[in-house]
Parts: sequence; C-alpha cells; structure tokens
Amino acid sequence: MVLKNFQKPHREYIKGLLADASVSVRTAYSEIKSLTSQPSFYYIPKRQRYLMVNKIVTDMSATGQTEMMSLNKKAKAYCRTANVDTPPYSLGNLFGNMLANGAVLSK
Repeated sequence: MVLKNFQKPHREYIKGLLADASVSVRTAYSEIKSLTSQPSFYYIPKRQRYLMVNKIVTDMSATGQTEMMSLNKKAKAYCRTANVDTPPYSLGNLFGNMLANGAVLSK
C-alpha cells in the first residue's frame, strides 16, 4: 500500500519539536502521554484527572513550563496552518483537548 509508507507531516513536525526540547519537557510529556493514553484514565472523575496531570506540570520548573507552552503554541499553529482536521494525539492535541481534562499551565 502506498498510503502505509506516507508519514503525516504534522506528526513528524511535532516529533521534531519534542526531539529539540529539554530533557525535563520530554520527560513530562512522556509521563502525561503515558497517563492519558490509558483508557482507564477517562473513567476517573474529571477533577481527579485534572489534578493528576496538573501535578506533572507543576513539578516542572518555571522554565520548563514556559518551554512547554511555547512548544504547544508552535504545534497548534502548525496544525492550524496545515489544516489538520484532527490534531495528532501528541503535543498539539495534548495541551488542547486532552488537557482540557488536565493541567492549566500558568502564562
């Protein structure tokens, strides 16, 4: 199949953002992705999900939180300009839909 070999450019872009990120951001992203990728996570009450994800983010330094917000903005902007109908379940979506259940990062 030809489509099987086709890599979605937005996913590659987001992987690149993460590859260039600091260790603390990659670690936090990995923890959040691991937590939110489990179907059982969505059976937990919304407030508790919020606290679980918020703990990961608030344990980061202010610099790490700022870096994560910056990466999030870049990923969202890229997905918007690339007309991605469904943002990928990685950084762009992570701080959008999935973290509507989770952390609210300080600005």
